[in-house]
Amino acid sequence: MGFDSPNSEDLTNRDIIRQLIQKGSIRGQIIIDTKFDQRFICKLMLGIGYALFDEDFLENSTVIEARRGVWPKKDGEISKIHGASTYSLLKCHKFLGAAAGYPGAVVITIMRISDSWSMCVTINEKFPFIIELGPITMTSQYINPEEGYVLLLFPYIEESIELTATALFAHQSGRMKNSKLKQIDEKLEMANIFNLDLSIV
Repeated sequence: MGFDSPNSEDLTNRDIIRQLIQKGSIRGQIIIDTKFDQRFICKLMLGIGYALFDEDFLENSTVIEARRGVWPKKDGEISKIHGASTYSLLKCHKFLGAAAGYPGAVVITIMRISDSWSMCVTINEKFPFIIELGPITMTSQYINPEEGYVLLLFPYIEESIELTATALFAHQSGRMKNSKLKQIDEKLEMANIFNLDLSIV
């Protein structure tokens, strides 16, 4: 397959390294780029921002910073986008993921926070990130300014649902169930029962 079989020296080195690891003499280090997802976040921000707010979106300074995040200049200038990346939210990702997410779905939530429109994205109630889209002076035919906007994507069943953030919270609390989400909840429950049955066998 293109690799030589280990010789006696290789085998000896392997055994020495294993012993040192077991004794704790060699400590592993993992270097993490805390902005590993910035390019993806900026791309998503540009696409969703324009899709929802149209030309209004393009007239804001947030777009300049997002473009800089996607195509950084060689002079090392850093994008000054406002928000919180996946890595920075690791300590509270369970709470935020459960609050802004939905089981089995990619959830994109647009809401007013202070004087800005912000976007929160979660994947299966995990890996949240938040980014500022622009000022609340931007208007969209798709967004209720008082109740926000939520897009739920269920790729494995090829379905998507649009509703207000208020309607999603009402469904999650059980106060007012959404008929489409109720059907998906039933499918998810059946899948969970099936998985449980498989574990018994």
